[in-house]
This record gives sequence, C-alpha cells and structure tokens, in this order.
Amino acid sequence: MLLPAIRKHPVATCLLIGVAIRIVFFTPIDLNDERLHNDTRRFLYQADNLLAGEGFLWRDSPCTSLPPGYPVFLATVKWFCDSPLLVQIVQQILSVASGYLVYLAVRPRSEKLALFALFAMCASPWFAWRSWMIMSEVWGGFLAALFVFLLSKCETKGCSRKLMLATGACAIAMVLSSPFLVFPAFAVCVVLVWKNRKSPALVGTLTAGALLMMLPWQLHCYRALGRIAPMIYPSLGLKQDEGFQPWLRSWLVHPRDQLISKGATVWNGPREYFDRIPHYAFQSDQERERIRQLASQRKRDGTPQSELDKVFLEIAEERIRENPVGYYATLPAIRSITQWLDMQCVAHAQTDYVGRFSPQSFRTDSQQYGRTRAMKRLAKAGWSTLVFGVHIAYTLTLLFLALGAIVGKRSVGVAILLGVIAYTLYSAHIAVGEQRRNLPFYPLLFFLLFYTSDHYVNLVRVSAARLFRRKKTPSPQ
Repeated sequence: MLLPAIRKHPVATCLLIGVAIRIVFFTPIDLNDERLHNDTRRFLYQADNLLAGEGFLWRDSPCTSLPPGYPVFLATVKWFCDSPLLVQIVQQILSVASGYLVYLAVRPRSEKLALFALFAMCASPWFAWRSWMIMSEVWGGFLAALFVFLLSKCETKGCSRKLMLATGACAIAMVLSSPFLVFPAFAVCVVLVWKNRKSPALVGTLTAGALLMMLPWQLHCYRALGRIAPMIYPSLGLKQDEGFQPWLRSWLVHPRDQLISKGATVWNGPREYFDRIPHYAFQSDQERERIRQLASQRKRDGTPQSELDKVFLEIAEERIRENPVGYYATLPAIRSITQWLDMQCVAHAQTDYVGRFSPQSFRTDSQQYGRTRAMKRLAKAGWSTLVFGVHIAYTLTLLFLALGAIVGKRSVGVAILLGVIAYTLYSAHIAVGEQRRNLPFYPLLFFLLFYTSDHYVNLVRVSAARLFRRKKTPSPQ
C-alpha cells in the first residue's frame, strides 16, 4: 500500500519527508540563554525596534552597515505573534517551500530530475537543522529559491514585464538579506539585460523592480548618513587597516577557527577560547604566550584593540615576507575548499569522528568512558561519516556544473556558476567565511545542477551508444 502511494504522489512524499526530518531536528530557543548566538540577539533587537517604530537601529543608533532584510522578515512574523516558536515554524515552512520552488524551476526540463532536486533539498539534515535557528540564511535561501523559480519562468515562457519586474525586485531582496548573494544576483541580471538588450521595456522593467526594492533602504541610508549607500555591506569583514584580519589570513584553514580566534582576542571571550586556537596559528610558544598576555591584558585593563592589532600586523607582515605564495594563493585555495566541506557546525558532525569504526577505538573508548558512552561515540562516528560523504557528493557536483552550463550554452547557468565561484574566492580571500553563509547558495546550486543535467544524460547516452555500436561492428578480415 505504501509503495504505490509513494509512486502516485512522489512530490507529496518528498515534502512529508522534509517535514519529518525537520521535526526530528527540532531545537527550542531560549531567549534568556547566555549561549544564544550574538547574531540572533541582534536580529531580534532590530526587529523589535522596527515594530516599535524606531527604525532600523543597532546599539541605539541608525544602522547602515548591516543587511535589513531578515530583521524586516522577523518584524513581520512577530507582528502576528511575538513568539520565537512561531518564527521557527514559519522558517520550517519556508525551508520546505524552497525545495518545492526549486522543483518547479527544474520541472520544465525533466520531471525526474525535478524530483531529485526536491528530495535533495528536503532530505538534507543540514537544511533541517539550520532552519530551526533564528538566523538570516533560511530567509535568504527561500529568496534564492524564488529567484531561480522566476528565472526558470523567464527561460521557458519568455521574459515578460511582470516576470522581469519580480526578478529585479527578488535579486535586490536577496542581497538585502544575504549580502554575499550579490555575486550570482549581479551576474544573472547582467545576462538578462544582455539577452533582452533589444527590448528597452524589459530592461527598464528589470531595473525598475530592483530600484523599487532598493528605495526604502536608500531612504533610510540618506536619512542616517546624509547620502545614499548602494553598497549594502560595505565592510563585509574586510578591514585592511586592522592587524587581526591580516594575521588571520596568514594561517586560517578552517572557517570555524576564525570565530574562535576572534572571540579569544577581539571579543574578550572566555579563557578556554584561546586554548582552542589551533597550534599552527602560532609559529612558536613564545609568540602564543605573547598574544595570550596581550589579550588577557586587554580584557583585564581595557587596553585598546589597536595595541593588539600592532602585534598582529607585525606578525602578519613577517609571514607575508617569508611566504607570499602561501598567503595570497595556497591558503585562500585551501579555504575555498574547506568553507564548503567544514563540518564542525553541521548537525553535530565532527571531522575527527569520520571513519572511526575500528574495534581498537571502540575498546579504548569503552575502557576510558564506559560501554554506553563508547556506543554513543560509535554512533557519532557513523553520523559524521555519513554527513561527510554527503558533503563530498555536494562538492563533487560542483566540478561538473561548469561542463553542463557551458556545453548546454545556458548563459543563466554560467552566470550562476561564475557568481558562486566569485563568492567562494572572495570569501576565501578575506577569511570571514562561515559554512552557514553557504546555505542560501544551495537552491542556486541545485537548480544549476539539475537544470543542466539533461546534457549529462544525453552525453552519457551518446557515448554509450557509440561504444555499443563499436563493439557490435565486425572487425575487417
């Protein structure tokens, strides 16, 4: 009975699987918890100010350097009911709806590929886990899914004024919510303008949609600064005049370590934060102890951050002189990979546990922690290995995206691909990447993968047919 129902209603089945997985990962939020993420506190603070009619503020003053999209979404939800649980439930709906929008975007190409895309979006444990957090990525991901849905309509039914207006508005809404989406949004809009260059009405409508969405934000910026500020996120973590950032870029490999190191040295975090900074961040024990003492002195006596920055900058400049290739090429290349593969913040999976199934490891854990905890560690090893395998599969698909987009001569696909590459390289260079920032890009990547997969299928079929005919052809006597 179950199998025929699944075959008859595959879309509903995928959506129900998505809902079930999200229920499994339910994580209640306590607003009074000291461990609550600082970004979550900021989003709620800004949403409350918007609801109170005080405008878009941060630390009691008008804010123009932080994206306003997600606080506006939060304020809208909290207007109905001021409950974090309601926000979480709405985000679950948007998370599942994102998968459905990608399904609708891919369906004109292939129904089966669209179902694969829907299942991949709904069944991802990472999406399920992240969607319970009051963070901007779920909202940004939903807007990205809406964006590819509108692009699909433009590709299959042709561009109309309504579609171009909505596409332009959605592109700016994405950037106002997740600033790094500016790379694919800009690339796709350039392609749309070029493809419709003979129709000034369509180009004008696309521009009008973008300007209308940008207008309220620019009015706020003009009121706060006395000028417009078209760059949504001007700093974006890249501050050349600070010493910490160059020092961070001189050793950072895993994205998770930048938050630990910043918490230990810049944000006056607990002492154990400093102990968690990787050993390769320091070239000697003397250097480590020197920075530890300066960080402790700053926390104890209120020493200006500039004093610590001088030391950081001195160390960074010395490392650049010794190994410029590593600073400007090798480390950014490594970060380009690890920012997509890092698992420390993915549904409780840890890289250290990947493949940890040996009987000797189990016996050691049993002796040290007891049999029950050893079984838990074994289960964590299985979960970490599974998550790592999924992330490897996601990354390997990126290697084939360029082929599908280029072979198929799909200009929109090429634009999305170039946008993702630009984001990856820029984020790796400035060393502020967090894996959660990748989440809004996955609707774009799934759309790109399955949107161009028909070319892979055709390529495989043609190659198999040629190989089969070659085997059937009798050899000349």
